[in-house]
Amino acid sequence: MTPRASHAVFGRPLPLFLFAFGVAVVQRFPILPPSIIGIFFLPLAGLLAWRFRQLAYPLMVAAGMLFAIVSGKAEMAGRLPMDLSGNTGDAVIRVEGLPEYTDATWQFEAHVLTSNDFPKLEGSRIKLAWYRTQQHLRPGDVWRMQLKLRAPNGVINPGGFDAEQRALQKHWSAQGYVRHAAQYLGCRLSVDGIRDSLSRRIVLSLSSEDARFIQALALGDTRNLSDDDWELLRKTGITHLIAISGFHVGIVALFAVYAVHAVYFLLPGIGLQLPMPPA
Repeated sequence: MTPRASHAVFGRPLPLFLFAFGVAVVQRFPILPPSIIGIFFLPLAGLLAWRFRQLAYPLMVAAGMLFAIVSGKAEMAGRLPMDLSGNTGDAVIRVEGLPEYTDATWQFEAHVLTSNDFPKLEGSRIKLAWYRTQQHLRPGDVWRMQLKLRAPNGVINPGGFDAEQRALQKHWSAQGYVRHAAQYLGCRLSVDGIRDSLSRRIVLSLSSEDARFIQALALGDTRNLSDDDWELLRKTGITHLIAISGFHVGIVALFAVYAVHAVYFLLPGIGLQLPMPPA
């Protein structure tokens, strides 16, 4: 089988669908098989599918299953060990995402920079709560905190919220809350910090009735949207604008502005036909 013919097989939608189907099958397993199975057979399945065209389709399902097994094992291996679940220790963390503050409680994601008490979590993302505090959190803030952490878990009820699945989707290696000790160490520049700053400027520029929707559409900041707002968005079928379009369109628009500036800088004569601001 030539490389060109093999590429034709793998570039078609059906093999990709079969690979995704294999990944989906593993999601129904009660437990993950040993990772050594995936590490050994995944390259083998890829090699056989590349060499023997007639085996490509069934092997794509197997490759999807093995890929999901290896990925799942890697994700689970990065979690807080169960023997440390419930322990209290110190860690230096960086606030990530857009922290939410309600009823004197912060809910936020954090990146563990260093920790002598939880060394396995260094470089991992965790979900934290900070109860009964008047401190202000911003994206990019670096804190030394005393944390009580546990391995992500939840109760699975039919039709109910699956907290552990949510933790997997968010790549949370642990969950917990801030204890008494906390020391502010500074703030680092981040994209989320810029989003937070722009979001606050929108609030200052617009009425409270309009600001929350502009924040959501332009920056993906949904912290001020109520349950009624989400219900309205679902009924009007525009939730995808908040989930996908807003911030991404803003980035594209920014690059488009830079591109127009570059064209007018290189070809200033264009300004005689069309001034730059309208362009």
